[in-house]
Amino acid sequence: MGISSTAKRSDCTRRTRVLSRRHLITGAAALAAAGVLSASAARSDQLARLLRVEGDIGFWSGVTASESGVRGEMVQVHPPPPPPEHWLPGQFITHVDVVGRRMALTFDDGPSPYNTYSVLQTLSNYGIKATFFLVGVNVRAFPTIARHIAEAGHELGNHSIYHTPYTSYGLASQIAGNQVIIRDATGVTPVVHRAPGLTKGSAILNSCAASGLYEVHTHMSTFDWHSPRHPAWQLINEFIRYHRNGAIPIYHDGGGRRPTPDALPGIIDYAKSVGYTFVPATELVNSGTPLPATFGYALSLESAALDEMPDMAGYEYDYDAEAELIAILDRDDLGLKQVDRSRIVDVLADIEAAKLD
Repeated sequence: MGISSTAKRSDCTRRTRVLSRRHLITGAAALAAAGVLSASAARSDQLARLLRVEGDIGFWSGVTASESGVRGEMVQVHPPPPPPEHWLPGQFITHVDVVGRRMALTFDDGPSPYNTYSVLQTLSNYGIKATFFLVGVNVRAFPTIARHIAEAGHELGNHSIYHTPYTSYGLASQIAGNQVIIRDATGVTPVVHRAPGLTKGSAILNSCAASGLYEVHTHMSTFDWHSPRHPAWQLINEFIRYHRNGAIPIYHDGGGRRPTPDALPGIIDYAKSVGYTFVPATELVNSGTPLPATFGYALSLESAALDEMPDMAGYEYDYDAEAELIAILDRDDLGLKQVDRSRIVDVLADIEAAKLD
């Protein structure tokens, strides 16, 4: 018998408040065992491999990968990104003045079992490296996907632990903790941060400075975030209309099924046809003159024109990381194993506990 997402959410909250985490996990595992359907013969082998998880990664409590019980799967420590030749911790950057046609593809709100693998596959097909801005609770829920991103050679960025609240102090307080989450899951410590909702505030820049990060937004509209979602063909047309040299466009691989993976090949094909190459955000920043590269949000004279900033009219902050995890828990077509479901419930428990603190 199926159980609604609302009922699961209520049960998770109630259990978190009155039971220990171990009891919560035990109950969730039993529920999963009773409700999970046998694997479909049509399920993608690639997705199944993507979602295989043999252990757990510690949460933001500071548990290292080696201490967290990952069996037979050591976290590889990747070489650090290029030195901060053209940026400094705490700087605010929207785009880069570069010689030649270059831009950086970036993806927010992952990792996600819905979209991330498709995005990774397309990038691999084209030999492109991008930057993925990771939400801490999603890294915690899907550490294997986060490691796949890093192992494919893409840059990892910090995108807060919870994605909310959309306040400077609320998001600034999560930056250091998410550095730990990402490092422990992947072996990579980010050097770039993007505040959810492009939230601004001195607290965010100060926290970035303390954590050795620069803050990157964008000066290019993509409408990938728009609700209701624009179809893939429209995202391609919008890229053709709004693309800018030296841009750091914002797309999304997190937040439920999106048209972005379907649009990505068309976006890349057009960009390549007019001479663009794609590099990770920090490589782009280090290849030219970042703008405005200030320690506040005031724009430099070079980028002061109003049309330099993206049209954010109608922006709806419709991504709720907690609700998304509950929705994933309710699905039977994503190849989730019992250990995956148990991990998700564990993360939901931590989210509820954080609300009570």
